[in-house]
Amino acid sequence: MGFCSDQASTARVGSDVPPDTSAIGQIQRGIFALSIQLPQKQSSACLARMNESIAWTCASNTALQLSVLPAPAGDDNATMVTITSPPNIDHIYFGEQIPDIPPAELLTLGRAASKNGSAYYFRATYDRVVLLREDGFTQAEARQARSATQHTSFLPGDSLWRCTFKETLIKGYLYVNKPIKTNVSTTRTDTVNVTTTNRLPEIPYSVKLVEERIPNGKIPYCEKMLVERDATLSSQSQTVNLSLSDPEAEAAAYTHPRTRRKKYRRQQQEDGANHCQCQWLIQ
Repeated sequence: MGFCSDQASTARVGSDVPPDTSAIGQIQRGIFALSIQLPQKQSSACLARMNESIAWTCASNTALQLSVLPAPAGDDNATMVTITSPPNIDHIYFGEQIPDIPPAELLTLGRAASKNGSAYYFRATYDRVVLLREDGFTQAEARQARSATQHTSFLPGDSLWRCTFKETLIKGYLYVNKPIKTNVSTTRTDTVNVTTTNRLPEIPYSVKLVEERIPNGKIPYCEKMLVERDATLSSQSQTVNLSLSDPEAEAAAYTHPRTRRKKYRRQQQEDGANHCQCQWLIQ
């Protein structure tokens, strides 16, 4: 998660979740560090080939910058959230890159909708990016990468694969009645951007983050890139489309009229059998 300034993302309110504004004033606003370790759930089931499953790598031992902000002028009752990379991250590293999520509105889930008490909820879509080593698609390399927890930086002159999953869904839940138990941002020193995150206060609440790719008719792909001396990436004009495990669902999501497509994608999201997914709990 960290490099990729060209990501496109779209904030969307979770219309399938009943809003409850009764506790909107409970949440603390500010800019926080959100440190994540190993994911509690991860699946690359949307990808058909074993050696390509590495392209859906879940982030670990890293930190996000999560901002809880007041709404733009004119809407005093709304609260917004953004997710970005912490500042001053100037290297390119292996694995999932930190998403860049523009302001999305926080809605409040009532107790009936959340078994953990009152919770804030947001959702957005963005273009998810994973950086892989040049030989990342060999099965031995894929097994090694899935078991690795340390980050490896790429150096100028290195070739790599940049894999993109367009319109990946990201959902976040902030549990205001469940304070975080440990000082994550200062006690866990193995995160890739720990120096920067130590300067930020940790998020005071337990948080659940979920990333999921549901059928959307947009084929994920990997592009061969070269690391330049100025820590940018340049294309090497080689692209590989990833094979999906449910091509019929992709075709249906792409060809259905808009209203039918939304209904179909909602049904697929509920089923989840052939979805790629990551889930982290910070508590």
